[in-house]
Amino acid sequence: MQNYKRRDLFAFAIPAFCIFAAGLAICGWDFVRRFQGVEWTPSWVAVVGALMVVTGIASNIVCQVTMGRSYSSFLVTREDHQLITRGMYGYVRHPIYFGVICVITGIGLFTTSLLGLIVLWGVIPFFLRRIRLEEQMLLDKFGPGYEAYRKRTKKLVPFLY
Repeated sequence: MQNYKRRDLFAFAIPAFCIFAAGLAICGWDFVRRFQGVEWTPSWVAVVGALMVVTGIASNIVCQVTMGRSYSSFLVTREDHQLITRGMYGYVRHPIYFGVICVITGIGLFTTSLLGLIVLWGVIPFFLRRIRLEEQMLLDKFGPGYEAYRKRTKKLVPFLY
């Protein structure tokens, strides 16, 4: 079995963290600069952003609980690792990534920082690359069972993609 954890660290974790940190800094700077000394009244865009953040965080918590011991922040499988196909995983194979995309989009909308949103979206190609690596790891572990699951569920966005 390949060393997915090491590949994941350099191909995903480090660059995605740097982009995410830069995006948060830009959003925070724009937010503070724009409303410094002014009473802020949220726009409908900011409200939608806040709802997206809350929804994304809540869905990630639900997914992590659903996965139980099979959940890991790193790409690893264990001896007792199980293929989870219930709950949100019955509709999409990678709902945690979808939740994180909701969160980063929500942050950009809430802070009304277009540049911050664009920079935050820079992590999406790294998610897609990590998904390819994760799917190969799961194929190695579960074989035909995972292939059948891939055929009946969407990859990232429920009912669409």
